Amino acid sequence: MKRKIALFLAAAVLLFCAFAFSGCNTVQRIADGIRQSEEDSKTANAQGEIVFECFENRDEETLKSLFSQSVISNGNIEEEIKEAFELYHGNAVEYSVGNLGINNTYDDGVVTKKGVIVNITVTTDTGEKYRISVRLYLSWDSEPTNIGIYVITMCLLNYEDDVYNMEGDIYRHIGGHQFLH
Repeated sequence: MKRKIALFLAAAVLLFCAFAFSGCNTVQRIADGIRQSEEDSKTANAQGEIVFECFENRDEETLKSLFSQSVISNGNIEEEIKEAFELYHGNAVEYSVGNLGINNTYDDGVVTKKGVIVNITVTTDTGEKYRISVRLYLSWDSEPTNIGIYVITMCLLNYEDDVYNMEGDIYRHIGGHQFLH
């Protein structure tokens, strides 16, 4: 009987040690992942702030520089930016920037691509309300030329319920054509 208790206690101690030591690594990995997600979220929101400033100041060159190299080389980005700026009337009296979370792609447990959507809602002094949605890649190991913004959509919102209005004259699309097929 004493031998069974001693074996049971020894097995319990070994299991406890195994869980305790592996648990530390697991807890550390979770903490690292949360910390990285917070950093990625701050980076995405900072990009959103820059995009907002570009619209507010009608800064075509800075906005273009935020797009990925693959988007810049595969489209008519300058014309699309001009068309979007033509739709944006007035100056902001209120705005908010927020991201919808980081979308990671994994390969054998390693993050190989990080994408995010940042939404900017703007009310201007003309009384119009816009939703500017920015889709970007923070990283993409196998396709580094895709890092950056790949598409911006902008539309005038319905005043009553903030519903997207996808009609031609109140909706603009910048870049990303190769990603949408």
